[in-house]
Amino acid sequence: MPRLLFISNGSGLGVALSGGARRFIEMISALQGKGFDITLITTRGFETNVEHLKSNGLKVETVRCSVFWSELSETPYLRALGYVLATINTMARARRYRDCVGIYIGSDYFCDVVPAITFKLLHSIKLVSMIHHKAAPPDTRSGRFFLNLMSFWMQTFSYKALRRFADLITVYETEMGRSIADFFDGKPPVMFVKNGIDDSLGLASPKEYDLISVGGLRDSKGTLTSIKLCACIKARIPDVKMVLIGAGTVDYMKAVREAINDLGLTENITILGHLSQEIVYTFLSSSRFFVTCSQEEGWGIAVHEALINRTPVIGFELPAFGRIREFCTLVPQGDISALCDAFLRDYHDYGNSDQLGRIERGYSYASKLTWQQVLDPEIQVIAALFHGAR
Repeated sequence: MPRLLFISNGSGLGVALSGGARRFIEMISALQGKGFDITLITTRGFETNVEHLKSNGLKVETVRCSVFWSELSETPYLRALGYVLATINTMARARRYRDCVGIYIGSDYFCDVVPAITFKLLHSIKLVSMIHHKAAPPDTRSGRFFLNLMSFWMQTFSYKALRRFADLITVYETEMGRSIADFFDGKPPVMFVKNGIDDSLGLASPKEYDLISVGGLRDSKGTLTSIKLCACIKARIPDVKMVLIGAGTVDYMKAVREAINDLGLTENITILGHLSQEIVYTFLSSSRFFVTCSQEEGWGIAVHEALINRTPVIGFELPAFGRIREFCTLVPQGDISALCDAFLRDYHDYGNSDQLGRIERGYSYASKLTWQQVLDPEIQVIAALFHGAR
């Protein structure tokens, strides 16, 4: 049975799953189904999300990624240090994987890229990398400038390293994906792919919330902007109800709670933290609208999950939303006033025939994006590459 090595060191101690992380797990499962023996190198937080795959033969090796094994490691600078520790601890295992025929990494984080390239060069094996998004220049992003600058530099390094050493790059079939593909210019080959979603629906239930936001709580996801939007809406609808599903660093969660308190929204906004996918779907189906204030998205898996739960989407325009633009209400990036006005229009038109028609078209589109449907073509290519490696 050919052996593959998967590396995912970007989660740290966190257990919350991003869209990219869910895709990574589905990829493991699909390649297990093709007869590959898979070993996963990852961090303690991410390991909890793959327990169900161990019964199918997945071997998991955890690497240390923090100084304190505590929530202190979730502060921004200690988390960055954690990436360095995970990189070093992964590379220290290099000699264990001589019999692998290939390596798959699900991100362009240096803590995945550097070990993967090292193993490839040591053992002459194939390397496949998924790239989800392209970071904007640091002066155009919210958050700490130095961390944004380091992130931008490290991604540039990863892109150049993968262009030289990877055997296949996969990117989303979006405007951003095409921009990333232009950088590689066919060296190595680039394959355009889609993201999948779970097609099991939440139970139909009364609309308890007016707005729902799902995803990591951080600046790039526009969490504080979502809170400001709720304040704008409250001026017109005093009892508006919003639920935030997701988690963030200790510092950021403190900033979120302070913003909610300062804007007088303690009775309007509920934070639920990280929840299982089944419960997320239940909340999606019990919310009138899904809101996305993200500054950047590779695909927008939560938006697609809203569509398959027939929850109308409002938010800021992004290149990743090109294929679903017709099913959503989108306004120019960062324009909170325009987004508030758009919500109020859709809120007062809730349930009319035009809106219901758009909801059904969005559902029809999203229902064709189950994991099996979107991964089958990709798995065929990757399996052939790895099977022919040795």
